[in-house]
Amino acid sequence: MAEQNPFAPLPPGMKVTADAAAFVDKMTFDTIPAEVLRTGTRCLLDGLGLFVAGSEEHTVRLLVEEAEQMGGREDALLLTRSKVKVPAPMAARVLGTAGHAHDWDDSQVSIDPAHVYGLLTHPTIPPLSSALVMAQKLGGVDGKTFMLAFLTGFEVECKISEWMLPQHYLRGFHSSGTVGTFGAFVAGSAELVETLIQHARTYIYTTAPPPALACATLAALARVREDEWRRERLQALVQRFRAGAAQLGLRLTDSTTPIQPLPVGEAADALRLSAALRARDILVTAIRPPTVPAGTARLRITFSAAHTGEQVDRLLDALDRIYATDGAASTEEYR
Repeated sequence: MAEQNPFAPLPPGMKVTADAAAFVDKMTFDTIPAEVLRTGTRCLLDGLGLFVAGSEEHTVRLLVEEAEQMGGREDALLLTRSKVKVPAPMAARVLGTAGHAHDWDDSQVSIDPAHVYGLLTHPTIPPLSSALVMAQKLGGVDGKTFMLAFLTGFEVECKISEWMLPQHYLRGFHSSGTVGTFGAFVAGSAELVETLIQHARTYIYTTAPPPALACATLAALARVREDEWRRERLQALVQRFRAGAAQLGLRLTDSTTPIQPLPVGEAADALRLSAALRARDILVTAIRPPTVPAGTARLRITFSAAHTGEQVDRLLDALDRIYATDGAASTEEYR
């Protein structure tokens, strides 16, 4: 994978896994450049703000309620629940979901023109969630140790994303989830890493997946076999939206997937339209540079099988009204 990517040249004989492990093993706080620390501090503050903003999302509230009901070891604080502590995996899952809920977390931009959207991953949230939770579980973690863990995980996640071929994203994988786990793992405590290395059978013997993964995969395959109606419903919603958009004169990109990009033009206009929809209780994020090229900002409209036809119609009506009253000059070429 890495060895075949011309946009991520590797020294002769370099092995990605071995070199990544060596990097983690040798990394110390004193080797971190001052500029990296400044950037890392900015990313940390940005991540904390995203945790707060995402905590209001319905999905996060469901996870919080589940974690609170299940209880268990009091490892780390549960987001939005004051002094309530839950096991580390549950606390981290809530943080990770809240941080990425709006898709506004920082993006690692690729120089490879073949990479979809020009971005590689959202590097802050996975290692920051892990570091925050493990710091609470261990206790007595100072600022230098915390930043070392966070930035080491951050760097490993970014480097793996650079080495990856764009086919990873084109096949439907989201690198924040697939590669983010590497960053979260590295940002965990040395005690956690050493325990997993010595006792995790699926690390030592890679032919044996854990039982939980096998059960989850079987359940997912059952859904794929039995829930054809979900795919049919989703396609019907997409077709309904595209037909309605055509009637309104809205020029969508050529996509039949549940993600329907609506080109806007300037970033300021995309943000203004997104805010106008949010004021009508419709969440549609604005995608803007550097995620997409300058002058091609867009609204990212995403459907799921849980949506209804009435909700699609309400979105179309809102877009029609907003474009008629609040539309900016730069949006005219897209109608």
